[in-house]
Amino acid sequence: MPTHYEIAAGKRTVNKLEKSYIEGRKQFEGLKRTDRTRMATGKVYYALDDIDSYGVFLEWYEEDIEKFDELFHKGLTIDRLAAHFNRTEDEIGILIMDRAIKGHLSVVQRQKKGNMVYN
Repeated sequence: MPTHYEIAAGKRTVNKLEKSYIEGRKQFEGLKRTDRTRMATGKVYYALDDIDSYGVFLEWYEEDIEKFDELFHKGLTIDRLAAHFNRTEDEIGILIMDRAIKGHLSVVQRQKKGNMVYN
């Protein structure tokens, strides 16, 4: 792993660092497979690898996440959540996907509340 001095000297870019990190992780092993049943050979595209350069920031405070889950289940819309947390709608949408994939958000629970907040 390169030092921060190598990065500052321009010897390694952040994308190269990310790529070396991902290639070294066991959970991403499937991305390197070359058999045709899993994935075509060639360059790999990494989703969201440079998202911050587009003004979308994915870092959240844990206390904001707790409030976010609560407000989501109360039925707040994406635009209202974005206004509440002073975030872009893209950041809210990505967080919804992240929380749903990890099992923290439930559309069924959101609908059962019955107090959906719409515009």
